[in-house]
Amino acid sequence: MPLPKIGLALGSGAFRGLAHIGVLDVFEKEGIPVDIIAGTSIGSLIGAAYVSGLSPAEMEKCVSGLNEIQYYDISVPRRGILAGKRVQKLVEELTEGKTFAQARLPFAAVACDFETMEVVTLSEGPMHEAVRASVSIPAVFVPVEMNGRVLVDGGIVNRVPADVCRSMGADIVIGVDVGYRGQRVKTHNIIDQVLHAYDILEWQVAEHRVSEADMMITPDVLDMDPARMGSRGLECIERGRTVAREALAEVRRLITERM
Repeated sequence: MPLPKIGLALGSGAFRGLAHIGVLDVFEKEGIPVDIIAGTSIGSLIGAAYVSGLSPAEMEKCVSGLNEIQYYDISVPRRGILAGKRVQKLVEELTEGKTFAQARLPFAAVACDFETMEVVTLSEGPMHEAVRASVSIPAVFVPVEMNGRVLVDGGIVNRVPADVCRSMGADIVIGVDVGYRGQRVKTHNIIDQVLHAYDILEWQVAEHRVSEADMMITPDVLDMDPARMGSRGLECIERGRTVAREALAEVRRLITERM
């Protein structure tokens, strides 16, 4: 009997999303097949790297040598603090410039049309261009103009894109949510304040949105600064591993039920 198709919905959460790498690593090592990936914001970045052929171990190695400050290209703040060109270049390198058609698994990146607040699912053309749109946190990154739309971070409208995985043919959808869930947060500068306000908006939308995920994995990363990875990138990945291991029994139960 054929195995059900498993979709992984990787959510937004800035640097907290490095936990997605740990989840992918455990699934790979434990033989949990991932057939479809949809990602929002940092989830789209990790997803694009993975479907381009980068292993979780290779991604972890990249994180260990990464200095995020070098990707902060300050712009004249008319539409965003950061131009985003350096981030797009990083994603282009991680994906080797591949298009969605060249991905080893079906993949989609989720953005938001900032003028209409519609969910925009991107699944054609170069993946690095779609990811650049998906990570464009309003006021932090300059928005992306694509096909007549002004695109920003999809977390505003779809923090964990489980429904996108389902529409792509997944029989089982597993969501990974690394976002803010109501804890007390202290801010120290303008970027912290913008990100926290954005986190609150995402959370409010997610609270009222019916998720199509069959199960949700929530790594314990809410104490980590979403704006600065610093020395905690590897710790964040390990926390993703921890919660993925804890979820294995439930994942296997879902697979058995759907066979």
